[in-house]
Amino acid sequence: MRFTNHITFTEVMGVEKNAKLLIETVLERKLEKIERVWFPRSLSQAVYGNTVYFKIWFGGQMNPDGIVYLTCAASKEEKDQVTIARKLAIKATVDDGALETYFITLCDFDPFGAGYALYYEHMKDDVTNEPLEEMPHGFFLNVDYRFGDTASEPIIELLDFARLGRRSPSPKGELAKSVRWAVRGLKENSEVVAFADILRKIGPHPWKIGQADKVIEQFRAGKLGLSEAAAKIRVSETEFRMLMQKLDGPQGANVEDAPVPLGDN
Repeated sequence: MRFTNHITFTEVMGVEKNAKLLIETVLERKLEKIERVWFPRSLSQAVYGNTVYFKIWFGGQMNPDGIVYLTCAASKEEKDQVTIARKLAIKATVDDGALETYFITLCDFDPFGAGYALYYEHMKDDVTNEPLEEMPHGFFLNVDYRFGDTASEPIIELLDFARLGRRSPSPKGELAKSVRWAVRGLKENSEVVAFADILRKIGPHPWKIGQADKVIEQFRAGKLGLSEAAAKIRVSETEFRMLMQKLDGPQGANVEDAPVPLGDN
């Protein structure tokens, strides 16, 4: 179970403690708190998606200072998708208005070919080639690094674990230790095990995942009740509640509050 696997990465980095350690290490700045941003997701995104989102606070003010996208990329194509997302984001808007935006991407390959462990990408205008000041900050962590002096020791320890797994040296820093234990613990995590069981019942084929997504959207829209939606994707009502919590965050567990389908009258 590699850390760079999409599901493993989002499970581990979806935990606020791990995310906070990574963000603080990359930004080299202490955070007062972070808060995960939950967007209703599809089952396809949960299976194949590679991003988790957090609001961040540097000080004691009420409104957040920014939003951070934590993502992983296993290929140049996925890295290019991150670049496109940054161009589209410019300034993130999540309830609180425009926020300073950061993308931190763990790459399973060298995204720029220079061998550095950590890159900061300056986005430029496609026409003038001038730096775009409003563009989200882009940090790329390179698992395939060649020069270990191009990032701090905590980042190097994390990259070594991402590359070597259990064969990596025992880390000294809190970041790599926390991630290492989290990855090991996934096999014993009841929620992860339950989600894997639900996926097995639905079926691993993308077509079946897509069909389940349609049922989930019908449920969200109030066109299907809990029992009917669960039956359509061959899971129990309890499992369906767990699935909705997985997709929609804590509020997804309150599926009893979902609107019931209207009758034929």
